[in-house]
Amino acid sequence: MHSRIIQIADSPIDKENFLDEDSIETGPNSLVDYTAEISEKERQLAIENLVNHWLPKGMFSLGTEPDTIVYNGGMDDWLGKEWLPKIRQAAQNLSTYNVFKSLNLYRMERLLDNALDIGTLFYISSDNYQSYAERSTAFMEYINEYPEGHVFYIGGVLDYHW
Repeated sequence: MHSRIIQIADSPIDKENFLDEDSIETGPNSLVDYTAEISEKERQLAIENLVNHWLPKGMFSLGTEPDTIVYNGGMDDWLGKEWLPKIRQAAQNLSTYNVFKSLNLYRMERLLDNALDIGTLFYISSDNYQSYAERSTAFMEYINEYPEGHVFYIGGVLDYHW
């Protein structure tokens, strides 16, 4: 299956530090089989989809500057009304009989690791120094450190296969 890896940072990203095909670790021990460059049009569409479809509704908006998104707040609401109730429900469904059933472990792991339940991965760096992309829980944890109105910058956007 294919999805996107989106580079995001709390400060502007120099073009020479944009995520590219050589930036991400691929292979059997990675979340990514392979990556591919995309067109500028596809990149812009991915940024719009990020804000309008993949992230929690209303939590972000497109920025006034190119390649920016704005955090509108709402983390506490999302945590209290969306993610934490799902975790509680999943935990209540576990018992001594079914906890080690692979499907139950997989569902709990996925819920904890990929809070938004999306295929999009996040490369949280403006310096292009890490070799991996992360699932949505790491992104939401990162965003949680910032105040409402904070501007985030989008760098490279890649297609990837998993």
